[in-house]
Amino acid sequence: MLRSIDGTRPFHYGKLDGSVLLATDKKSLWAVGISNVQSLDPGCELRVSWMGTITLEENLSVDEIVVVRGVPQEQLIQSLKQTLLSSFSKLEDCAKCAVLFSGGVDSSLAGLLASKRCLNTVLISTHAKGSRDASVVRHAADLLALDVIEVPISDKIVWDLLPEVIYATECTRRMDIEIALPFFVAAREAGRQGIPLVVSGQGPDELFAGYAKHVRLYENRGEEALEVQLRNEVSVTHKTNIERDERAISFCGVDAWFPYLDYEFVKLALSIPASRKIAVGKTPERKIVFRELATELGLPNELANAPKKATQYSSGAARMLNLAISEYVPECRDLTKRQLDLRVQDVLNYIAKQLELPIRNDVMHSYDFDVKLSSLIRE
Repeated sequence: MLRSIDGTRPFHYGKLDGSVLLATDKKSLWAVGISNVQSLDPGCELRVSWMGTITLEENLSVDEIVVVRGVPQEQLIQSLKQTLLSSFSKLEDCAKCAVLFSGGVDSSLAGLLASKRCLNTVLISTHAKGSRDASVVRHAADLLALDVIEVPISDKIVWDLLPEVIYATECTRRMDIEIALPFFVAAREAGRQGIPLVVSGQGPDELFAGYAKHVRLYENRGEEALEVQLRNEVSVTHKTNIERDERAISFCGVDAWFPYLDYEFVKLALSIPASRKIAVGKTPERKIVFRELATELGLPNELANAPKKATQYSSGAARMLNLAISEYVPECRDLTKRQLDLRVQDVLNYIAKQLELPIRNDVMHSYDFDVKLSSLIRE
């Protein structure tokens, strides 16, 4: 078995009674009694002998990608353009798709390019009242001349879905749950509307230096240090981002697709010097070459230069999670904001424990609420 280098589909395995079982989610293996579940990394091959011996071999790795300096900017943009268009050409046979949408450059460009290949393309945005996304997605969709489905989230919706999101993503880390929540809600709505494929804009932040920490590293330690950092981040993004997102989306009965993680596009992006990605002191100062690419591909300047804000904050999911736990966990109702922040992770771990998930579930307090999905892990 070979896991594709893009890493967009999880791949797990484990031994049981002399057999080796394979699955794209850990839950399937847990359910048959395998607690020691292993994961196959992207670009790796797993071989099982008739005697049940497992051997692993790495065939491809982003560590082999070399930075190429001195390429003219116009040539670089054109190469990126052709490679990305080739990735989106995979949508030609898709009858209908929805693009996870926040109004930022990544999701806006994904929406624009998807609409050129899939005639029935809609944008889908999940956000809380008063959030940044709630104030910008309608205008951004108008600029793209695309329909947008806006799905509201509230503390009640978050609370009702929290056990499912934890079960679907197979994790309890607070930031992961905050990020997964809007994706889960959007995918559930896509499924309800008969949309079989959800397109994600994940990837450009790691490929093109989209975070403030990247600017600090570039300033403090220089170009080569940032290039190493980006390569390291891309090499683990399947664990830190993609598997979580894919599980949240696929749990709702729809497929997830990550066009920016096409291996040819990844190789080209990581070969670009960091000095083409960062412009210290400019506005914007991150993902410079990617924004130029977006403009070249026809994205309006307003969207190509839209500021970066993390999903969990721009959607309001982080705030709704805090409100949900404060409202629906009796032991947390009278806590100060600081005290509540310290309790959120504990409550998430408690829910995982009630679901009988063999993941981090150590809890420091007891809570007076029930989780209704405890039977899922045994089905």
